Amino acid sequence: MADRIIKSDSGNDVVIQNNGGTRKIEVTNSGDVEVTGDLKATTVKATNLKANDGTAALVVSDSTGQITSSGKIDLNGNELILDADADTSITADTDDRIDFRAGGNDSVKIGNEHLTISDGNLVIGTAGHGIDFSAQTATSASGASMAAELLDHYEEGTWTPGVSTGTAYASASGQYTRIGRMVFCTFIITGGGSDSSGFTTGLPFARPSGASFVSAGSVGFGGEGASGSTEANGYAVSLEDDNGGSSFSFRAGAAQRFVSAGKIWKGNLFYMI
Repeated sequence: MADRIIKSDSGNDVVIQNNGGTRKIEVTNSGDVEVTGDLKATTVKATNLKANDGTAALVVSDSTGQITSSGKIDLNGNELILDADADTSITADTDDRIDFRAGGNDSVKIGNEHLTISDGNLVIGTAGHGIDFSAQTATSASGASMAAELLDHYEEGTWTPGVSTGTAYASASGQYTRIGRMVFCTFIITGGGSDSSGFTTGLPFARPSGASFVSAGSVGFGGEGASGSTEANGYAVSLEDDNGGSSFSFRAGAAQRFVSAGKIWKGNLFYMI
C-alpha cells in the first residue's frame, strides 16, 4: 500500500497513483475528475463526461437533465428505459431488430426489412396522408398514366336510402365500404304505400358530375309486380347528377323503373368519387 499514493501536484490537483507511479485518478483544481482507464460505478453524477482528448463527449444539462453526446452511445443490446415506472423502453437485444415497448408490452418491432406492429393499429394522425406506394413500378401500358400512389382513405359504415320525390320507402338500409376513391354500396329497400318515384338518394359520398367518373350496379333480387315475381332482377343502377351527385335510379334499358308498394329490392353499386 505504500506505493499507492494520494498527493497534490504543482497545479493544486489531487492525484491517486498506482504502484508504478502512474496517475489513475486526478481531481483538478477546477473540480474535474480525470480517470485513466475504465470507470466502473453504480451511479455517476456529473455535468460533463469527456473523451481522452478533453472534449465533452457526454453533456448532462443541470436544469433539464438533457443528455447530449458528440459521439455514439453503445448500449450493447441493453434496454434504454424512457419513463419513471420502467415499462416504456427501447431495446435491441435481438440482432438486427429494434423493439419499442410501451406500458410493458412490445408494441413495434423494426427489423432490417420489415416493421411489425405486435398488437394495435397503424394510426394516420393527419387527414390526406396514408400509405405511399411510390416505390412500386407504375403501369407502362400504352395510353395509361399513373395519377396517384397514395392510399389515403379507408372507411366502413351504414347509409339510409331515401326518395327524392313521391312516396317514401317503407324501410331502407344499406352498408358501404370506401377504399381510396372507390365506394362500394349495398342496399335493401321496401316500397311505400304506393309506387315510389323519383331518384333514390342518400349515397354516403357525393359523386362528382361527368361521365369520366365510373359507376355500376344492379338489383340482384326484386319482388316487383305480382306477388312473388322477380321482374326487377337484373335492373341496372344508374347514378344521377341530380341531388348533388348523391342519388341513383333503377333502369331497364333506358326506361326508369320504380319500387312497387310493399316489394323488396336488394342490390349493390360501386362508383368513383
